[in-house]
Amino acid sequence: MKKFSGVVAFAALALTGCGSICDDMLDASDTYRAKYSPCSSSLENIFDNEAFNVTQCERTVDKCTDAEQDAINDYADCLRTLPECSPSTRDTFKNAVEGCNLKIKDKVGNSCRSAL
Repeated sequence: MKKFSGVVAFAALALTGCGSICDDMLDASDTYRAKYSPCSSSLENIFDNEAFNVTQCERTVDKCTDAEQDAINDYADCLRTLPECSPSTRDTFKNAVEGCNLKIKDKVGNSCRSAL
């Protein structure tokens, strides 16, 4: 899960800036945090408890291609549709998060990722 935290943080940054993509990611990260909260003592937070940096996203999202931005939007949509985590659904929630991570894995290049 730790491997995906950087990817998640990156995607979060990419989605909150430029009007829609960065706003989408901010909303998705907030939604994720609310759904993750019931499991916070037993499951690693993919955002490492850091606030989403909208300003950075807005400054750098233009380094991402249209395809990369589409992948980030898909990722944000996936995060928003996650089920709420509970102690009895922790593994299901974790697997769903990893499914979301696949939406951006290998679809967002280094220049876009490093910009965020």
